[in-house]
Amino acid sequence: MAKKRTSGLRECIAEGCGVKLKRAQSKYAKQYCLDHLQAMNQLRRLRQPCAKIRCKNPAHEDGYCDACRPFSSTNVPFRLDWLKGENLLVNNNPVCLYTRQKPEGASYRINSISNEIENIRRLLNE
Repeated sequence: MAKKRTSGLRECIAEGCGVKLKRAQSKYAKQYCLDHLQAMNQLRRLRQPCAKIRCKNPAHEDGYCDACRPFSSTNVPFRLDWLKGENLLVNNNPVCLYTRQKPEGASYRINSISNEIENIRRLLNE
């Protein structure tokens, strides 16, 4: 489980930013520069669900909750597409795109469709 680092930060943890941070005036360390702090607040106000399938927690600025985050704790990619209104999630209990049935496990397709797609890939790559 990768949690965001909250102590000893020297620069903004937004992916590719690297702006140097000044010492925080409170007991909590700063994590973001002023620009990314504003974007983070806007993203959290959207109350999007976590992108991990069937997770019930709200997402943070990278699209995942703290428990499901697949990224390093020192590097956070922002979901700036959400601020433009693109790729917003309604929920994280998906139905299969092909059959409209509920998929098994943590997947967006039912197993029979996944097997058919894998067979097609294997035939194309032979």
